[in-house]
This record gives sequence, C-alpha cells and structure tokens, in this order.
Amino acid sequence: MNILRRIVACRLAATVAIFPTAAFSAEAGSAAPTGEITPEIRMEMLAGAQRYGACLRDEAQKVMAQHEDVRQVADVAMGACRGLLQDMERTLAAKNVDPDFVANFVRHTRDSSARRLLPGLMSQRAAETGAAP
Repeated sequence: MNILRRIVACRLAATVAIFPTAAFSAEAGSAAPTGEITPEIRMEMLAGAQRYGACLRDEAQKVMAQHEDVRQVADVAMGACRGLLQDMERTLAAKNVDPDFVANFVRHTRDSSARRLLPGLMSQRAAETGAAP
C-alpha cells in the first residue's frame, strides 16, 4: 500500500509540474484571481481538446484515400483543424490565462491528438491493404 501511495504522490507532483496553478497573468483586471483556473475554464479547455481530436479524425477520413502515407494524412488533417487550436488560444487569452500556459496546453493538445490519430490510421491502412497491423 505504501508503494501505491508513493506512485500516486509522484503522479500528482508531475501533474502539478506540467499544469501549474499559476495559469493567470498577474495583470490588473484579470478575470480570476492569480493562480486559479476556474472549473468553467477547465471544461472549455477539455471541450476544445475534444473538438480538435474529433476534427482530426473526421478530416483524416476525408483525405485517407488521397494519400499513400498516413503521416501525410495526419499533416493534412492537422492543417485543416488548425483553426480550432487558434480559437482555443484566443478564447483562453480573452479570459486572461497566462500566454505561456496557453501555448503549452495548445501544443500538448496538438501533439497528443496526433499521437493518438496515427496508430488508428496505420491500422486502417493495414486493413485496407490486407496486411497485418
């Protein structure tokens, strides 16, 4: 049980290091107190990340037949969905979220969504060609 507690404590510490609580700028007139991300902002962030992932999957399916290499499919899909990331950046900036935090979150969303997309595309392509995944 002690090992489990240590693992949980390490993961919690890593999460805090990746997503620091000081996510708001210290400028006067910020929408929320410095260091606080409201539940509403968290929900917007998660919803934006989910919209981006769904857009990637949809766009990839649209162009799958046009490209031999699944990496090209992912690149085209990422280009088509770039506007969603830009919208997320603007929305969070309007809520006075720290620009560095926003940039890190958007980059993490983009990269992790692409990493989740590629294995599915490779499996789909392998199934289309009759090769084992």
